[in-house]
Amino acid sequence: MAKIIRKNRIYLPIILFILLSLYGYYDVTTSSQGGIADGDRTVVHIMVPLLIAIEGIYLLFKRVRNREITYITTPLYFYGAWLVISSLINGISLSTIFFYLLFIIWWILTAKFFSSYTIRNNTHQKLIIRIFVLLFLVWIIFNIKARIQINLSNDKYGITMFIYYVLLLFPFVMLIKNIALRNILIGIGVVTTIFSLKRGAIISLPAMLIVFFLIRAKVNGKALGSLGGLILIFFLIYFLVAYVDQQTEGLLFSRFDSESLQSGSGRDELRAAALDNISNRDIIRLIIGLGAGSTVKFLETGAHNEWIEALFSFGIIGICIYFWMVVGCCRLVINNYKAQNPVTPYLAMYVVYLLLSTIFSGFIFMHVAFYFWSGIGVFIGMRDTHCRLL
Repeated sequence: MAKIIRKNRIYLPIILFILLSLYGYYDVTTSSQGGIADGDRTVVHIMVPLLIAIEGIYLLFKRVRNREITYITTPLYFYGAWLVISSLINGISLSTIFFYLLFIIWWILTAKFFSSYTIRNNTHQKLIIRIFVLLFLVWIIFNIKARIQINLSNDKYGITMFIYYVLLLFPFVMLIKNIALRNILIGIGVVTTIFSLKRGAIISLPAMLIVFFLIRAKVNGKALGSLGGLILIFFLIYFLVAYVDQQTEGLLFSRFDSESLQSGSGRDELRAAALDNISNRDIIRLIIGLGAGSTVKFLETGAHNEWIEALFSFGIIGICIYFWMVVGCCRLVINNYKAQNPVTPYLAMYVVYLLLSTIFSGFIFMHVAFYFWSGIGVFIGMRDTHCRLL
């Protein structure tokens, strides 16, 4: 009987892998980010409520209380509540409020689901890790597909945000015990990131790896191994950057010159316009913001900076709650570091990503954040039953 129960428990992560792979495929093949104009996004819009429903139903019957998960979910509850209040005060439509609130609900359920599932099924943690490693490879393939689509549609080099999915799955690759396999996958991930030409990703990945190796050296006492890993990866990055710049006729380096960094493909103008709007508000609007979706309405896109986005849409109260969430994530890493817990380096990679992504682009209302909250949940669940792939 026990064997049957254990066997049945493996079905859920496999089902999730299939759903997430299908979701990713339809996202890439119907998104303007993938070079597809006016794609039919119906399947993507169905997949999100389906994933939320699976997580919610599981938590209804199998929830495990975990104090550490509250560090990040409690601020999300408040952020969601303030999103509704601010939006209602500003007369935002209920459909728009629901659209943005759905993201907050999704992230709360995702963090709690993966934490609870990992704790309850510690004998299947290797399966969970394998699923996320496979998703790492799936998203590398989807990145290649997106670049090809963009190139065919407008004859431009494919630069998409889909590379961030790969970055958020990197911590699972770092769990692989087989050194040769781990290094091969790291190499593939680094190559994919550099060829993406996405500035934020190219800056974020080395930062994530540096923090990982430094904290792992402190926690595990393997300073020499960590130093060797860092040197190897940075030699790889150095030669690849030079090679990719040559192959793209100087395009990669040109994206990092002072003029490009300052303009950020027009993002500096968007941020300046958003800040100018904020500075000219009365005290009430400054405190409560203009409500969900107001940046898109004003700029016809996001502010490409999460702190400006939070201040613009939800005012001083909103940015304070957002800061509370970021502090909660940092606190999670600090507490585990003090306890010398082996999961600390992996959690730290996510926090580095969070800090950098909030500066370069959006975060909390981006679909890619699913892998942030799921990864945080898994590693919180693993903190007392740490395992590595064979």
